[in-house]
Amino acid sequence: MSEELAEAPAPLTKKEARKAQGFEMAPARCLNCTRFDPPRHGVPPIGDRPAVPYKPPLCGIGGFEVRPSSICDEWVGKGGETLDGAPEVANITTEQFDRAFDAVVSGSEPASE
Repeated sequence: MSEELAEAPAPLTKKEARKAQGFEMAPARCLNCTRFDPPRHGVPPIGDRPAVPYKPPLCGIGGFEVRPSSICDEWVGKGGETLDGAPEVANITTEQFDRAFDAVVSGSEPASE
């Protein structure tokens, strides 16, 4: 009978559940790309001020309309990271790259600046 009433494992905490599921709070997408050109909401004319037309969100590379949740192969994060995991050379210094590379090789967290 004790086998039938075996104690169920303790439920995971929210932090443990996120880690177990590989949850990402801000995954790569147009909204957090350095090249994302956000929308401009239209404003009607007020007094002497002219109207400001609506502008949709655009890709800063191709100039085409995007959705904030979209993604492309040319995505570059705010820290210079790319989808293949390599930093974009134009956005970081050699020293920053070397520190990040050494951290990956040693298995430790890179030092933040």
